[in-house]
Amino acid sequence: MKNEDLKGHLENIAKLFFDGVEGYEGAAKKVEGVEFKNLFEKLSAERKRMLSEVNTEIVSLGGTAINVGDTNGTLFGQMHLFWLNLKSNLSFDKNEALLGEIETGEKYVLDKLEDLLENKAEMAPTTVKVL
Repeated sequence: MKNEDLKGHLENIAKLFFDGVEGYEGAAKKVEGVEFKNLFEKLSAERKRMLSEVNTEIVSLGGTAINVGDTNGTLFGQMHLFWLNLKSNLSFDKNEALLGEIETGEKYVLDKLEDLLENKAEMAPTTVKVL
């Protein structure tokens, strides 16, 4: 895989991680119960760490890091966040609605990572480790 192609894929992953940061922060504000709030805050921090690691790989390939505030994320992420907010506002069980939508988002990200890792033989070991 050419560096330019890999850089583009990593930038897309970084934007998905940014979406995750936004989603978890939003969920932490809406969820009922301290345990869930703490969980979503922890997951948001974890996603920020993951974003930082992917950004390190992007910069090593000559790209520009995707930072919170520099992007609106992905269209999927924006639509997903809208749906998450709508569903949690209309649902009788806000926690269940939030967890269901978060599970959908996580599956999407995991699928994208797995798709990219199908080409791991063409990537540096550090990139594979980060992914």
